[in-house]
Amino acid sequence: IYYETEQSESPIGALYLGDSVIESIQGLYNSQVNCFRIRFPNSKSYVLSCEPSNPHGLKSWISLLTNACYPTVQEQAKTVKSLETKVSEMAKTLEEQSQLILEMQLERSETNALLSQSRSREEHVRSLLHVTNTTSQQTLGTIQVELSTFQNRLSQMSFFGRVTANDDLNIRLSCLSEEKSDGLNKNGWLYKRGLLNRSKRKRWFVLKGYTLMYFKEPQDFEPLGVIELENCVLNPTTAINRQSAGPGGDCNFTLVNAISDRTYQLVAANVQEKEEWVDTINKAIQLAKDEKLLSGMSQLAELPGSFEELATQLPHVVNNIEKVIDDPTQLQCFQAFLMKEHSVENLMFYLDVQNLKQVSERVVPIACQNIWLRYIESDSPLEINLTATTVESLRENMNVPDVNTFRVAELEILGLMRDDSFPRFVRAVTNVKNQ
Repeated sequence: IYYETEQSESPIGALYLGDSVIESIQGLYNSQVNCFRIRFPNSKSYVLSCEPSNPHGLKSWISLLTNACYPTVQEQAKTVKSLETKVSEMAKTLEEQSQLILEMQLERSETNALLSQSRSREEHVRSLLHVTNTTSQQTLGTIQVELSTFQNRLSQMSFFGRVTANDDLNIRLSCLSEEKSDGLNKNGWLYKRGLLNRSKRKRWFVLKGYTLMYFKEPQDFEPLGVIELENCVLNPTTAINRQSAGPGGDCNFTLVNAISDRTYQLVAANVQEKEEWVDTINKAIQLAKDEKLLSGMSQLAELPGSFEELATQLPHVVNNIEKVIDDPTQLQCFQAFLMKEHSVENLMFYLDVQNLKQVSERVVPIACQNIWLRYIESDSPLEINLTATTVESLRENMNVPDVNTFRVAELEILGLMRDDSFPRFVRAVTNVKNQ
């Protein structure tokens, strides 16, 4: 800051020395020996002089002014150094990212190659399954005549057949789909006896959903055979036939296709593997039949009307449960009432047992097993309430199933409906008609 005189109170001007340079110009002018210059970045400069009689004043002023400028220069140097460090770190990071990108591109190329192989194999398996399904349909055609009566009566008399509320069915189908995706996948080596060559041959078996395929080697695309488990019955080796099974009898088990009458004799490496295969295949067989049953129910889930509408249309009230079941109009109303009360399993079991008496002898074993898995087996999808004595009796009867296997259970369930749900149905119909 500079003033007119030493005694002046107000300054004439001021110079900011932050970016300036102090230079001595002693001897530049004859008249001004003790001079120095303050030069600024914008090329502007100021020349200052000291009294000639005071040569030491020049050095003092230059020293003081230089020190005033130096802190700013130090800060700029630090800033430059900091920027250089950041640039170096950014360059290093960029190099690492470039290396990472190259590695990711390499992994992506490998992944694309694997995906391409996977898609190729998937297409091959789909084509194979299509051929298998076509062959299975042709085989099933030979027995359609024998099953037609049984299937038609199931469609016409199914207690789920035309109901409006099918939320329970959707939940059950969802649970079955989850079980299918979670637990019905298994593969491993098993020995298989051929139809002509009775020697055991080692084959790689793959269980996928409800289909069991076997290959010569794990890496093969084309299976040697395909077994649809929906119509199969699995028979673990028992103490009775263990001796006739030959060496490794404890590890033997058989699959019997009830449609084609073909028997598959399989042998596991040890008892533990056999039990794992038997449990998984049994689960697949049961879930396949349950899913087919429940899918059919949900597809037919429409009645001509609600229980109240059907009850209004009845010509009169029938007090005999057998006559109600034999009359299609009365039966529809009874089904709608039971669906409304969520207690329709007993009626479905009774109707399925009646249908069992009309199928051919060849179909009876698989029909009996279906009824057992639907209604009797613990945790079955439509489990009915039977006494423990009756269940044990049925279990023994299932060793040699016939049309009378469920006779005792049929009478017990009919008695339960006659004493419980049917009287409530009659009262409900009467109340609707009196309104």
